Formats: sequence, structure tokens, C-alpha cells
Amino acid sequence: MKRFVIFAAVLLLPLLAAGCSPTSPGKIAFVSDFEEPGQIPFAYIVDPDGSNQIRLDQCHYFLQWSPDGTRIAFCGLEGGICIADADGTNLSKVELPGILNGGLSWSPDGAKIAIVCVFPQSPNNYIAEVYTINVETGELERLTDTPDIYEYGPSWSPEGSQIAFATLASPFPIYVMDADGSKQRLLTTVPQLGGPISWSPDGKKIMYVSRIGERGYGEIYLVDVEDGTSINLTNSPDIHDCDPAWSPDGNRIAFSSGKYGCEQIHVMDADGSNVAKLTDEELECHDPSWSPDGKKIAFSAGKVRRPGGEEVLCGHWDSIFIVDIDSHSVTDLIDAGPGDYWGPFWSPR
Repeated sequence: MKRFVIFAAVLLLPLLAAGCSPTSPGKIAFVSDFEEPGQIPFAYIVDPDGSNQIRLDQCHYFLQWSPDGTRIAFCGLEGGICIADADGTNLSKVELPGILNGGLSWSPDGAKIAIVCVFPQSPNNYIAEVYTINVETGELERLTDTPDIYEYGPSWSPEGSQIAFATLASPFPIYVMDADGSKQRLLTTVPQLGGPISWSPDGKKIMYVSRIGERGYGEIYLVDVEDGTSINLTNSPDIHDCDPAWSPDGNRIAFSSGKYGCEQIHVMDADGSNVAKLTDEELECHDPSWSPDGKKIAFSAGKVRRPGGEEVLCGHWDSIFIVDIDSHSVTDLIDAGPGDYWGPFWSPR
């Protein structure tokens, strides 16, 4: 499966909400190169039935919707931030003093975006710091000042008072700080992180993936924000667990699990109990994202045979699917044409 890998093979893929009413089925945002297979992809928005597709702009991933669903932000072609309305209009580009690389996260009120800005110092040396950017004015505020440490993956707390982030050190520390950059404190350390960190909807815990053992199989953990206590939710040392995603009500977690190259979509309760396997595809399934009502999950999987596939390796493409949690029925959102589709994220309402 095509994936964007950032230093130390840490995959960062955060995204939250799309513009729609509380009673609507929501919208799905994704990244694809179907218009020019093999070239720089674009960000898109589509209805869950595959209709009303909107193309935004060329995208280097890191898509995330504003909490109210009215705008979307993502990393543009030149490493700056692109922001557009939910219908694809009013696209603006915010230039940065460095390159956006390491994720972005909207504040709950939609006024600011936390980012990691990277400054090359030499061919093999980079500085990466956490900033916030005012969405209306473009004003930047630097929150960290650690030139010898590479920060990444900022995640804003649900109530807006704190920001969590990780660093590329060994072991990998996870920090929490106030939203103005003050009161930074070490929350926990991880042997090797295997993806982004995310707050529970109630703001009491942070979820992360730790890669363990020689093969680097992932385990999904929760760490308590107050006392730093971590618990292993999956505890399956011979299975790769990754890509965890909170359900809208915070009661369940969707994730990808299985042997490397054979992962399937699962769900479990927020305490790790009642694990259920939702898919049984001859495909590698990743990146689960919940529907607003918590009844379906969108995910990416590859490789799928579609017209034009003979032009690429193995004659297959990556695609986007939706699985019904109750019936386990799976539908392919993309039914024709060449190109890869990946990183789907469903709006919360």
C-alpha cells in the first residue's frame, strides 16, 4: 500500500471533520493520484456513495478538517498549508518559514492550527519545531525551542487547553504542554512509535502505537494524561496492530490488525475488550475512519484490479472501501478508472 513515510518510518496521518449537517451521512476526504497516476496526488472530498467528488489541490498529505466542518487544511505542494472551504471554494495558501512536515491539528474553536515546521540546517540535519498558526491572519507562534530534537505529530486536546506532541528520540518521548507552549511535561516514553498520537474524546487519555520486538509489530496503548500510566490494549506480540481511531462517542476503537501485509479492520471497546474482526479481504486493510453515526467505517486497501491496472506493478490499484459494522458487508467506493486512492477520513457529522 502506498504510504507517506516520514523520518524513522513514522506514519502520520491525522484528520477529523467534514462540512455537513448533524443529520447527514457526512463526507469522506481522501488523497489520490488517479488523474495522473504516479504523480503528486490531490486532496479530494466525496459523498459516502461516491458522488459529488470535489478536487482541492495537490497534497502532500496531513489533511484535517476544522472541528465545525466548514474548512479543510492540508500540506500543499511547496510544503505550506492549504486551507479551503468544505465545498472546495476559497482555497488559500499560507507560506511557512520552513516546510510543513510532521502533522497538523486544528484547535477545537477552529481559530488556530498546530503544526510542525522543519528547517533544513544541512543535507543530513534538520530542526523541527511546533508552531501554531492563526487561520485568519496567518500569524505564527513558536511553541517549542529545541534545535537538537525533532518534534512531530502535534495533537490538540478536545477542550483546547493543551497540545500533545512526540519527538524523534530514542526512546520516543510523548509530551503535553499548554496551548501557548508553557508547562511542557514528559508524559511517557515509547521504544518506537508506530504512528500518530490522538486524544480520547473525553480528553483523559492519549492513544499511541508502540512497535515492539525485532519485527516491529505494533501494539496499541493508552496513556493517562494525569498520571502517565500506560496500558496495552491489544497485547498480541505476534500480530501487527496499527492505525487506531476513536469512535465518535469514544466508546470503541477501530484498528488494523494481522500479519504484515494481511492486516484486516477490527473494532474493540475502549478498554481493549470485545475485539471483533470486520473484514476478511484478500487485501491489506488500513486507515479506518468512523462514520458520524458510528455504524460504518471507511478504510483503504490494496491492491484492487480495475481498468488501467495493467499499466502498473502487479496490475492493481489501492482503493477505498466502506464496511458496515453490524453486517460486515464491504463496498468499494471507487469502482472504475486507474490510480491509487488512500487515507480516507470520514466527517464527524
